[in-house]
Amino acid sequence: MRIEELESEGWYGVDACLETSLLEYGLACIAEENQTKFLYGISYDGSNYDRFSFAFFDSDIDVKKEFCWINSWEDVYETCGMSKSEWHKMDLLSKIYDLVSYFGTENILGSCYEDGIELTTELCK
Repeated sequence: MRIEELESEGWYGVDACLETSLLEYGLACIAEENQTKFLYGISYDGSNYDRFSFAFFDSDIDVKKEFCWINSWEDVYETCGMSKSEWHKMDLLSKIYDLVSYFGTENILGSCYEDGIELTTELCK
């Protein structure tokens, strides 16, 4: 799968450059009609994510309900340097990225028991 094709389909990430979002941060998404599809890194080669898998969330997800096991929301807000109201105003990608950063990929996006997909790309300019 080519990153340029993902970008033309409307995928976006936490960085302005989709390639950087995927290879360095390991996370991008695309909003579809009723769900948001996430592409996340499952393998890291020491310098970049090199294998990826998918996760899906309803577009109208309530993250506090979805992740009801989290009992340290105030710690998440503090780690992000935001108030509760500021954090909850963010888009879903930013919230998921923060939660993955704090709790880990498997706890937020799930485990992947396959080889995943490999991406090809041209360097960001």
